[in-house]
Amino acid sequence: MKNVTEVKGYSHEKFKIGSHTVYKYTNDIHRKQFVERQFYWLNIMKDKFPEYGFSHLYLISEIEETGFSMNKIDAKPMNKNNAADLVRIARHIKLPASERFGANASMWLEQNMPTNFANGIPPKLTFEAYIEYLKKIVLRNPDLFEGFDWFAYEPLILKYSQFANSSLSYFHGDFTVDNILWDGEKYTLIDPNFKNDMWPSYLLDLSKLFQETRFSDMEFFNEIFNEIKTQFNFNNDKMNFIELLEIGHYIRMIPYVVKYPEVFKVKLERLQIIAKHKECN
Repeated sequence: MKNVTEVKGYSHEKFKIGSHTVYKYTNDIHRKQFVERQFYWLNIMKDKFPEYGFSHLYLISEIEETGFSMNKIDAKPMNKNNAADLVRIARHIKLPASERFGANASMWLEQNMPTNFANGIPPKLTFEAYIEYLKKIVLRNPDLFEGFDWFAYEPLILKYSQFANSSLSYFHGDFTVDNILWDGEKYTLIDPNFKNDMWPSYLLDLSKLFQETRFSDMEFFNEIFNEIKTQFNFNNDKMNFIELLEIGHYIRMIPYVVKYPEVFKVKLERLQIIAKHKECN
């Protein structure tokens, strides 16, 4: 994988190595396992949900370098007409955390992944532990969270702990519209987020669907909101919880985007807007 040549491509890293196009690559030992976990997750989709997976998936792994390739998909933009499908996908993949997966993914898991991933998700966290993780981010970086009151937010979201702890499942982890490719007929999932600090629940995936559509296409957002209520039979109180979870995505994101001033400014403004809406400012 030496002398990798970068090729500009849609939304993700894209490199050319011989006849393979590599969409995710790292030579950072600290990110190696993350890339391997993504490959494993995509294998689960290929095995368990071929309708959402890649027909081609190839791991390239050397001592210091790791990457994987996927078949190219010419994605089309989505709008409110796709909302029911996106929510349906989140509902389909919210498998029980303990369920075993397809032969190829299970075999790869046994050979390459730590034993604490044997149930298909990161190590189980309680919801309270996830909230404590978010709390540390905010309180250690007060200068980054202008206009956000953690101590107003914390009791609002912790009142849902019982429901949250009963909702562990398999999940994507970064279930944004950008990470769901649609070619006009088929949907393909990309770029899952497998991290040990993630509370494993489909509820995080539902709240991720709000993150961009709320500010880019209000009709799309409203349609997703209504589809979640309908398909999951959630009342207004549970929908309030989904919106509070959306705030958590911004908390996790902001320390990473601070090095990009324009991106940071946009994300902080969006956090402030949602916080005001949920009375956490």
